[in-house]
Amino acid sequence: MLTSAFAVFLTILVTSVTGLRPSGRGPSLSGSPRDESNGRLSQDLIPYHYNVEIRPNIYNAAPPFPFYGHVTIYFTASVRTSVITLNSKDLTIDGLTIRLTPVPGQPGNPSVPVISGWSLNAVAEFLYVNVTTQLDKDVNYIFDVDFSGTMRSDGYGFYYDYYTGADGNTKYVATTQFEEHGGRMTFPSFDEPDFKATFNMTIVRRPPFVSVANTPIRQTVDRGNGWLADYYEITPKMSLYLFAFAVGDLQKLDAGTINGYQVGIWARPEIIPQMSFVQYTAPQIQAWLDFETGITYREPKSDHAAFPNKGGAMEHWGMISYGEQYFAVNPETSAAVGKQNVALIQAHEMGHLWYGDLVTCQWWNDIWLNEGFATYYDYRPTQALGWEGSEASLVDTQYFLEDDQRNSSDPVRKDIPTVWDSGYSFEGSTYPKGGAMVRFLEGILTTATFKRGMTNHLLTHQYDTSTTDNLWQSLTNQAATDGITNPDGSALDVKVKMDPWLNQMGFPLISVTRRTDGTAVISRSHFLRPPGQIMETSSPYNYAWHVPITLATADSPASAWDATPSAYIDISQSQITLSGFPTDLNRWAVINTKAGFYYRVSYDSVSFDSIVAQLLADNTVIHVDSRSQFIDDAFSVARAGYFSETYGMESTRYLASEAKWGPWFAALRHLKYSDRLIRKLSWGGLQRTYILGLTVPVYQQLGWGYSSTETPFQQFLRRDMISVSCSYGHAACLTEARAQYALVTPNPSANVVDPNNLPTVLCVGVNEGTAADWQLSFDQYLARKSSQIREERYAYLFGSSCTSDTSLLDRLLVELGTNVASRDRNRLAQYLSQTAYGAQILYNYLDTNWNSLPGGLNRMTQLRNIALGFSTQAELDELYAFKARHPPASQSETTSYTNLILDVQANVQWVVREGPTLEQWLLAHQPAGLTVEMRNGRAVNLPNSAMEHWAGVHESYRSDLYRV
Repeated sequence: MLTSAFAVFLTILVTSVTGLRPSGRGPSLSGSPRDESNGRLSQDLIPYHYNVEIRPNIYNAAPPFPFYGHVTIYFTASVRTSVITLNSKDLTIDGLTIRLTPVPGQPGNPSVPVISGWSLNAVAEFLYVNVTTQLDKDVNYIFDVDFSGTMRSDGYGFYYDYYTGADGNTKYVATTQFEEHGGRMTFPSFDEPDFKATFNMTIVRRPPFVSVANTPIRQTVDRGNGWLADYYEITPKMSLYLFAFAVGDLQKLDAGTINGYQVGIWARPEIIPQMSFVQYTAPQIQAWLDFETGITYREPKSDHAAFPNKGGAMEHWGMISYGEQYFAVNPETSAAVGKQNVALIQAHEMGHLWYGDLVTCQWWNDIWLNEGFATYYDYRPTQALGWEGSEASLVDTQYFLEDDQRNSSDPVRKDIPTVWDSGYSFEGSTYPKGGAMVRFLEGILTTATFKRGMTNHLLTHQYDTSTTDNLWQSLTNQAATDGITNPDGSALDVKVKMDPWLNQMGFPLISVTRRTDGTAVISRSHFLRPPGQIMETSSPYNYAWHVPITLATADSPASAWDATPSAYIDISQSQITLSGFPTDLNRWAVINTKAGFYYRVSYDSVSFDSIVAQLLADNTVIHVDSRSQFIDDAFSVARAGYFSETYGMESTRYLASEAKWGPWFAALRHLKYSDRLIRKLSWGGLQRTYILGLTVPVYQQLGWGYSSTETPFQQFLRRDMISVSCSYGHAACLTEARAQYALVTPNPSANVVDPNNLPTVLCVGVNEGTAADWQLSFDQYLARKSSQIREERYAYLFGSSCTSDTSLLDRLLVELGTNVASRDRNRLAQYLSQTAYGAQILYNYLDTNWNSLPGGLNRMTQLRNIALGFSTQAELDELYAFKARHPPASQSETTSYTNLILDVQANVQWVVREGPTLEQWLLAHQPAGLTVEMRNGRAVNLPNSAMEHWAGVHESYRSDLYRV
């Protein structure tokens, strides 16, 4: 009932849920007291059903947009109490009449409570209702509240979004984002994840706007005066943060029916043409997950809804919501990385339908049970599309190893003492390392046992909450059932093995020293880079781990790549002796097969050389994931001071015959780092020529043409070979880029160049052209800056940064704070920081405007982008001076400065330590027969590298995955 006077009252009348009873199972008691100090509700009252009605007034010409509502809450009193406490924030509640009545038909003769008053605690976000007659233990009650509020503008709770319609006018849509605790801003409720309940939703709206929610519409009733009421079917039992609805001018695409439920795509009319890709991928991915989990999705519909400016995506049961930029695909302007990211975010959110929706973490300290498992499923379900699985997920793990090697990292499981700390649970290692830990589990248990254990865990805790210890018990039980043991035959206790990996930051380095008797000494140490860091945060495990060791050798069968660990370095050990190695030290042996576990490996020189020899002879003998990790580990341990830089360089010698993108990406990422440090040196061009000797054979084999049947990784490889070959002056590559740029200039809005090649083509055209070519690129950015396809916008900004005309770069810096969209400013600044002159003018700009930068520009991020290229003592001294001029304004900036100074110190030391030997190594490994364009006696190098552009785009998309 909606009125202009808002009452809180209880009624004996039960309509749509007559006879509904609670499950009898409430949230378990654990941890510290739940009270006002931590914002946690007591468990005196356990809700089991809500009837919610909302009437949003989204029809005004402009905000504010009010809403009116009514909620009926069915709950059980678990103790005798005289206070009803629930959550409410920023809502108007009028206590004219309050009544509370027991649900009829219960045994005994429960008393009817008499309510004496109510109050709000705005700090704790609690609504208190006091009763003079106590609620009786184990009695079920109904509680009604009328309320009103104003839709928010910050993308949280019940909020409005906006866009420019086809008629040029601003249009609005109303929708929700309740995770972590935004439900209380929409209606009074029990707003914590362990208070699970079912929901009936009614949305009152005016045509032509439509509504969508978690479940199908049961009926629509005319309320008069132009209002319609959509009554929705009951939801499954779920946490409040999964409750969702939307009202607006939305259209639906039918994506088919799979396993008895319907799949639909919702979006505003203007962007529906960019929904064809997800219309195809959504049912394919969900069908894969149905099969993979062994539990078919049980709800009648699985909708996916796109909203114009939503940040990230959200796994609402039956109505997954996305920001348009994470969901739209334009067949003309979306590059392979954009299409892949859309599919990955879909896969992540659909993974949550099991991990997060069906079974939910009991409290936010265990959010990894939701997000870690969803991250594990980022890539694997795309196998349904014929794409890569494990090779792709390893790239994300390699990225995060770079963060977790610092003393400023954090554990997967975090201490979340209050409701208001819950946002921290999603930060840092939760997604990337959490996902790696799931892969880790699969490695110690075998795929079959892991899958059976997870299916049983989901079935045991379905429609309920779970903890990490619950998961460990499920998997320990499954291991015992399937005969999966420790290498010595003793019972495998998953909790003992895994707790040190989740409850402390960091990871180990495993060092391998082989012997001629077929054994090797395997030792463990805490890996830190830059070296010399002090662990200021103590750990109950003293930064030691139970480390599983898997081994494949030149003499082992193919099954060795998938075998369970042959040994563990237990937490109390620093080293073990392991057998199973070839007695001939020149025959290769690889530790951590398929990079299944979360650590780095260093090899003694003879063992390392034997792996390099095999890669040069036939790299396919060693699994692609191990090839990729071998390169990544080699550079990382070298730069931590264990070996010289040539250790890493040796791992790249075979790449001219590498046909997979993963190893190439690992190599180029590290070579990009050293290139920035040595390009100013007289011999810096030697490395670029060396890299060309590796890329050109692959470039010549792949060419410039893309096929719709190729996977994203196949397209990434061609794209990167083109990017590097052109950037470093390969004559044939530059000739083709010029020819393609000639197709752009007559009609630049026609999208005639493949989006994977466009940044390279624009860079060549702008670099070799006039001010008119620069203007063409920047004008195209301005024409496209409202596009939801970020690589489309970024390509033209990148092209504009490729000019060698310093006056145009100066102008680009002016445009940064004026005509460049705020969401793109960090990206343009990054492009400027990658060029010699652009880095200097951006540095001066930051120095002058440190406290008055335009919105959207992150000052510490941009300082870091510039300073990571510092490699001299003078530049380090300037960084110290900059910090003195602009001291940190927060703990976050203090940490950023500390890490940046450590990195620049490492750069300076690296150049002094590694420069002479690296120069000699490069001289000895220069390729023959390359045709490189020369200008003024020097090889032509573009001022900006499309390889850097694409690395940044990948990083941008990767960070998106950690926001959903």
